[in-house]
Amino acid sequence: MGDGGDVDLDAGWNLIGSSLVAKFPVEWIDVNVLGTVITWIDAVDSGIIQPSVFGFNNESREHEPVDILEPFYGYWIHVSQPLDLDFVPRAYDESLYS
Repeated sequence: MGDGGDVDLDAGWNLIGSSLVAKFPVEWIDVNVLGTVITWIDAVDSGIIQPSVFGFNNESREHEPVDILEPFYGYWIHVSQPLDLDFVPRAYDESLYS
């Protein structure tokens, strides 16, 4: 685990936020299941995590899938078993995600 922090989740729906004060692509999240760390994509492929993270869009007033977690916002995520999400700091390049 890096210096970014982690978020403990229970099975089912969880409300999360990035523990960092920078934008964080969902694909960068590491998933720790019973001490084994796997990538976000591997966790989705194995059915441990639902592929979409949902944020609230204030303009449309509804929840919608997001690819990038913004600092100071909350997001809904569904997992099939207890696990930890690890947020390891990385350099974020806005041009890669615009």
